[in-house]
Amino acid sequence: MSNKKSIRKLIQAKYKPSRKVTFFDHHKFGYEFGKAGGNAAKQLRLISKAFSSIMYAYSDLYRRHSVNSLRKFTGRGHSNSINLGRELSSAVKNFPRSTGLIVGETFVQIKSRKLPSTKEGMEMFGLYEGVDYVVGKCGKELGFEMPFQLPNSWQNVIHFRNGTIAVMVTLDNLNSRRGLRSDFIL
Repeated sequence: MSNKKSIRKLIQAKYKPSRKVTFFDHHKFGYEFGKAGGNAAKQLRLISKAFSSIMYAYSDLYRRHSVNSLRKFTGRGHSNSINLGRELSSAVKNFPRSTGLIVGETFVQIKSRKLPSTKEGMEMFGLYEGVDYVVGKCGKELGFEMPFQLPNSWQNVIHFRNGTIAVMVTLDNLNSRRGLRSDFIL
């Protein structure tokens, strides 16, 4: 069995979509596209079909692995911030160059109580401060990728090496979260 087929079988075994999704075969598409000749309508249908199958597979995969669908309600002393570190490291690895939100009551609460144990949780899952992320500044001088949506101020931002940023927003200041497009919320 070729390496490509074994990878495809491994992906199909781990990823069970809600409906049958065929993997896009660009060789077959190129053959059918060339066979269509100058028939623009047929070529357009082939392109549309290929694009919709790719987009459905991506959206279904995003929906199944989305951090947004995670909701945990636990009391004090149940490693909430360590779990937050795990979820944040998962979001960073799955959504490069994305923008996320870390929500807290106040900035003091986030930076003094939530962030230290979240850093500990991220360290448990392989993300180290100063190497994989920086807090409160842009990591461009360290060679970090830039996110799709740049923040106005880096003061309350965690910037990761792959371009993902996590913006710390508070519930006491309405302007801290206004206008942000976010891919995940923690």
